[in-house]
Amino acid sequence: MDIIEYFVCEPKRDFYVRELAKLTKKSPTTISKYLKDYSKRGVLVCEEKFNHLLFKANLHSEEYKDIRNFHVSRYIKETKSFELLKQKSEAIVLIDRMDHIELIVIGRSCLRRFEKININVKLHCYLSMNNKLLHEIVNGIKIFGTIKI
Repeated sequence: MDIIEYFVCEPKRDFYVRELAKLTKKSPTTISKYLKDYSKRGVLVCEEKFNHLLFKANLHSEEYKDIRNFHVSRYIKETKSFELLKQKSEAIVLIDRMDHIELIVIGRSCLRRFEKININVKLHCYLSMNNKLLHEIVNGIKIFGTIKI
């Protein structure tokens, strides 16, 4: 897993440099370099605790949100569950709630649950579009199909 993916999967968690070095099997110096770069760009927030640097996702950063949306969409599209949903769905919309992902499925296809991935996914299935649903998905990301209004 890439360094930034740890922040994508756990956006509210703090990470120490050494912890990420162990997880990625890279040197702390290398990890520190990448984290400081992300911090300079505003993607991550850095603070010092007990003489150690602590990094976490900057949930207000547009670049972080773009990175997260890219990775989350990719995780979902690589699953068998997504392939099954696509077969009888008109559209699938992803809504990022930061602590979980909501997939809005419009069409005749639905599953009881989404397969386990690094992020908690909740499915909501609807046979057709309605005004309430339109208000829900307006800020989401269409990852499959066409939305008919």
